[in-house]
Amino acid sequence: MATARTQISEAIRVAGRPLQLREIFAALPQFEESTLRQTLSQMAQEGELTKPRHGHYALPEHQSNDEARKMRDDGVSQGLTVHHRDDASQHPMALALRDTVSLTLLTDVKASAGRLDQGTVVYDEGQRISVHVPRFFLRQLLGFDPPVELGIMRADGDSMRPVFEDGDMLLYVPRRDLEGDGNYIVLVGGEVYAKRCQRIPGGGVKVISANKSDGYQDWHLVPNPDADQDMPLINQLTNRPVTFVVAGKIVWPQRDTGRVHVERVADIIRTILREGPAQSY
Repeated sequence: MATARTQISEAIRVAGRPLQLREIFAALPQFEESTLRQTLSQMAQEGELTKPRHGHYALPEHQSNDEARKMRDDGVSQGLTVHHRDDASQHPMALALRDTVSLTLLTDVKASAGRLDQGTVVYDEGQRISVHVPRFFLRQLLGFDPPVELGIMRADGDSMRPVFEDGDMLLYVPRRDLEGDGNYIVLVGGEVYAKRCQRIPGGGVKVISANKSDGYQDWHLVPNPDADQDMPLINQLTNRPVTFVVAGKIVWPQRDTGRVHVERVADIIRTILREGPAQSY
């Protein structure tokens, strides 16, 4: 098996640019993170890698032909297929690094999982953090093949327990309409909620709380007989006209997602978001 040192060099070379630490972890899942961190530190100290900025690793820009040849020979001796620069862009690892998912967090916005009067006001959507993450890394992390774009929001309240808990990170696919029964990020009366939603006959929507033990009630939003474009529905619970807008369908977590896994994934994604803005792949 090729060594971590050889594999790190190969991953950076075929990418054709400096790699962030999280990208190296994602590209080399066969190695423990502690092993990769130690190897990267040694390679940087010995001059095999440079650190153009914090958390990024690159090959020396003026590597001699002898050093390049030695790297190729070492790679072959370790059973690693080494590609020349003219076809590096087609290397499977390079292709995998370019196939990314956009993760976008709207800062200061939470999705209420509470009562009707406990929604969260929508803040300026210009306040956002976006990163691009290799799809194969998220596939391993989440257990399903993610779409090209995922939004991130935090649950605020316990009305959707046990599907998700107060404070959980929610991943959703941006949508503008309901796609069958499911959990959604919706705006009801201009406030953001995370709820289960399903269409009901006659053009209405049922907004459902999973937690019935704490007195949470479902909302039936039905067509407004005095409808106008601004307030097309009436909430039968309050008998008040409301707006209803779909922002996205929640794809993670689900009811059967274990708590340890939920917390681990949230920690990893928070680390990714802290490492900086989106990169070009």
